[in-house]
Amino acid sequence: MVVYALGSLEESYRAQKQLGLAVLLKRDFNWIEEIEVFDPLISPVDRKVIEKLGCSVLCVNEHCRRRVTRPTLFFMPFPEIQLKRNLFEANVLPSQLNQMVLLSNNEIFEPDRIPFSFEESEYREYRMALRNFTSSFELNPFPEDSETDFDYFHWSFFHVSDDFDMKKFLPASVVEKMNVKDDNDDDSLNYEDLRKSTEETLDLIFSNDEAASNDIFKGCRLPPKFRSAGLSPRAGWVKLNFSGRGFDGHRPAGFGGIFHDQFNDCIGSYHGSLGDADETVASAEALREGMRCLQRITPVRRLLILGDELRIILWIHQVLHFPSKVEEQMVEIFEFLQNKICLVGHVHQEANAAAVELAEKRTASPERKLWIADLPTITL
Repeated sequence: MVVYALGSLEESYRAQKQLGLAVLLKRDFNWIEEIEVFDPLISPVDRKVIEKLGCSVLCVNEHCRRRVTRPTLFFMPFPEIQLKRNLFEANVLPSQLNQMVLLSNNEIFEPDRIPFSFEESEYREYRMALRNFTSSFELNPFPEDSETDFDYFHWSFFHVSDDFDMKKFLPASVVEKMNVKDDNDDDSLNYEDLRKSTEETLDLIFSNDEAASNDIFKGCRLPPKFRSAGLSPRAGWVKLNFSGRGFDGHRPAGFGGIFHDQFNDCIGSYHGSLGDADETVASAEALREGMRCLQRITPVRRLLILGDELRIILWIHQVLHFPSKVEEQMVEIFEFLQNKICLVGHVHQEANAAAVELAEKRTASPERKLWIADLPTITL
């Protein structure tokens, strides 16, 4: 298996999930001998993780031009259309295509898709010809859901007659340069560029006044420096740090949260106990209670949410599907976040210390306490 266009595990939850799929395929099917991965966005930390999972990282950027000499599965989660072109230009012979399996979105096989440039319109005839020799099967691991990270993914198998000439469907300019190395190829984006771009995206979200900007960061991780040190709210924003602690056999589960304004001044906090709930349920309750408490503090349209329970963050980013045990809390949380500009990120416990300390105030009493600046403590 060759994995192209994965992205950075450090920066993207979706990249983690997609690499997980590749590793599971290798584990469950004995016809995958090894996994090779390349993306110019892969960081040194990504490399260590990928290799620890039993995969290898390519040192040279092939620009998706691997020539097939043996049965090969190409996994390309969300590549640019040019990268798919490169793959098929490098493997235009029937003997190559017939040894390929492609797991990717099905964009290149949609002949009716509107071309975004004249160059792409030249490929229309080739795409239609290739489609005639392709058997595709949709990958739909979550059929009950309307949106997943594998939407439009297909298994594609190729069966071209040995004497069929696919080259005649390619633009003449492509055929001329197929066997010539393009010295203009370069890594236009690397990991350091991506990290800078992520920080610029955060600035864009903080300055945007449209709730649709929430989708810009969906599936992305906060840069490492913010995961370790936290992130301060900007003008017009309120920050909520939340945390939950599970029942430990002696003390009941607890939850807590704390609010800060744009000046990083504390404007409120809350905490409570939950009996024998586990840490996941306690964390979900911590966030739900935070949503409820916000309605008592001040009208909020821009909200920065930081927590140390990764699963909660993944559920809000809709990278994973929440289980039934937290359905009530998560439904209420999503309802509250509708039409709000929000940024939700995972931080380490040291960057969430104040919320963790509040969650540790768990007692046998089921009472919930809310403190608002300049007001007496409220028992909820």
